[in-house]
Amino acid sequence: MEMFTAYKAEINVKLVARELRPGTSSDILAKTFSRELTNELVGANVKTVNISIMGTAENANIQMVVIGPELDSALHYAEQAKAILAKIPGAAETKLSVEKGTPEINVKVDRDKMAALGLNLQTVGVTMQYAFSGNTDAKYRKGQYEYDINVQFQDFDKKNIDDVRNLTFINDKGQQIKLMQFADINEGSGPSQLERLNKTTSVTVKAQSIGRPTGTIVADFQAELDKQEKEGKLHRPLGVSYTWAGDQENQSEGFGTLGIALL
Repeated sequence: MEMFTAYKAEINVKLVARELRPGTSSDILAKTFSRELTNELVGANVKTVNISIMGTAENANIQMVVIGPELDSALHYAEQAKAILAKIPGAAETKLSVEKGTPEINVKVDRDKMAALGLNLQTVGVTMQYAFSGNTDAKYRKGQYEYDINVQFQDFDKKNIDDVRNLTFINDKGQQIKLMQFADINEGSGPSQLERLNKTTSVTVKAQSIGRPTGTIVADFQAELDKQEKEGKLHRPLGVSYTWAGDQENQSEGFGTLGIALL
């Protein structure tokens, strides 16, 4: 199957003053442009985003970073918060930075069995590195340019559980040992990516603000979170907290700096 490289382009649009475009909001224009460009650019993924208060295009004006001691607890609270945010007027395109359901193969090595079969962690680690991601220690130099040479197993599919189970290692006696002889290999699902804030597991709840100021939407969102927690409808797991990012963080920092300047 032929593979194609995905490319990304950005178009910045500056609207004229509101009085020069009566009855036409930026939200309506954004949706119109997005729809027309999607029809013109076949196969392209078109997305419109607002310009943040810092003057840059933000994928999400509203960002609530949920922090927890483990991914499951942080993700559980973030999913509930996302559902609440989706009902706040003005919040659109709500999503999480981390999603569940990505297929994965879990390998749990039994070190006692591994040692009994004449293998050590270094041998197992190097072999699995070659199999799953390859090794780029070797280099190719041409003129002033240097290129990595990625050496990896040819007939190995890391997404195929049978290939993983039958991954072969050579022990200290020159014998071939299969991974399934000293490890439990199971199929499961995991997060699409791992995210951390200050070395702590985190999940970000994101949304665009449409038709209402970001600060107003965040204030309503915060009030609804507090209300549902107080009523027992929303349970925050032990050790889970959250902080604001995006425009709300920039606004808070800006007002703090202004307060110091006025003093």
